[in-house]
Amino acid sequence: MDELYQGIRNANEEFIAAKLEQVWETSKFCQCVRCKRDVYTYVLNKIEPHYVDSTPGELFMKLNFRDKGHNIEMIKVINTAMEVVGRNPKHDMPPAPAEPAAEAAAEPAAGEPEPEEEPRPALA
Repeated sequence: MDELYQGIRNANEEFIAAKLEQVWETSKFCQCVRCKRDVYTYVLNKIEPHYVDSTPGELFMKLNFRDKGHNIEMIKVINTAMEVVGRNPKHDMPPAPAEPAAEAAAEPAAGEPEPEEEPRPALA
């Protein structure tokens, strides 16, 4: 990618991920990677992006995210995402292909059995 475009990113990604981590700690929602990724993707698609071009720009956006109205909107969209994903969970489907580096790290060492992950109910 051209250097001109490097460093520009959606500041909402980090904010949404942090909010979701708070929600996962107290939620009875399915904790499988597939459901979490589906919720994260849903929220990213529903919340207006806020692109920033620098570390100071990111700091400014983070300060703005402390606004009560933005937090309330974010929680509403997260709740909606959990309802939508919970009604149609895909955790029994194979996950989307990961990047090659992530696949290598996820493979068990030779001779180790593969871990079994039991799906949890989508909503309590």
